[in-house]
Amino acid sequence: MGVKNSVFASKSERYFYYDKLQRTWGHKYNIWHNLPYLNIFTTDNIIDISDYTSRVCLAVLGYGESIKSSFVKLISISEKEKNILKKTSIDYTICNQKDEPILCIEFDGLGEGFNTSLEYHTQKNGVPKYRKPWMELKLKVAHGSYIPYFVVGSKQFNELHEEAKLTAVDAIIGKVMAHQEFDRRKKKLETNPATELGISEEEYEKLFDWEQHELIQDWVFSTEIETDFEYNPIQKQLALLQKELSAWKTSSEWNYIPAIEANISQKERIRKTQEAIWVIVTTYTQSSNPYLKAEQATIRLPNFQIPHLGMPEIIAEEMAELIALLKMKSQNS
Repeated sequence: MGVKNSVFASKSERYFYYDKLQRTWGHKYNIWHNLPYLNIFTTDNIIDISDYTSRVCLAVLGYGESIKSSFVKLISISEKEKNILKKTSIDYTICNQKDEPILCIEFDGLGEGFNTSLEYHTQKNGVPKYRKPWMELKLKVAHGSYIPYFVVGSKQFNELHEEAKLTAVDAIIGKVMAHQEFDRRKKKLETNPATELGISEEEYEKLFDWEQHELIQDWVFSTEIETDFEYNPIQKQLALLQKELSAWKTSSEWNYIPAIEANISQKERIRKTQEAIWVIVTTYTQSSNPYLKAEQATIRLPNFQIPHLGMPEIIAEEMAELIALLKMKSQNS
């Protein structure tokens, strides 16, 4: 029995760990490589997120309260599935400073695949047949435990622009971190609204219901922006470029693969956007500086439907805007 040259399965896996994830996120979070799957997840209390009512409860109540609810459908994991999970690991796990898991990333260098919610898609031939059911089992347990779990290929680790030094993976992580922080602050608001709104209990109780509602709506709007700027590196760069170039997004076009017909009901359109495999977003920008011409950029992103992520279209839109502004900046040179 010998010893392998590296704990990483490939040079790419090692490169993405050190030069991508650690570079951008290692100063704030603990990032672990190749942890056993069952070090992170149990096989108990897995919520069936394919069930609409369960998914709504999870989004509204959170994981802890949802598993106590009679409205939530739980999934049973068979002994065969448990044995499969015992044999698997997770390429990258991002944790807080207490080593509590926040999100997991599966680098699929073999199939250059990705996931859309619980479904795994491969872009290469010759991938072993067992890979799809195994990957989808890992996704089912992770998402049913309300932990974001992404399958990505090497393209999602490519830098968006030579000056940005950011990737689609960074955009995804940033959005997850911002959403989770917003949820934490929102729970504090629900527990003690007066304190979070910056007024005394007496002042809060004297307000009419509509005044309380307006204050809370303002808090939600400002806190969403604040957490996005604080935790999302894409938003930070966008803000700097918008100020530097006196530029802004004028419009965006959202498209999907498979394409969605124009003359269908709103309900059917929502269903088809959720079932799409890819989102394609083109963003247009312009500047008040007459010497800078308008720019546009297009991003194609897997249609991730993942806990704590929000709409993949928004992530693609932010990425496209960043590229367009960087193209505009290059006009100066």
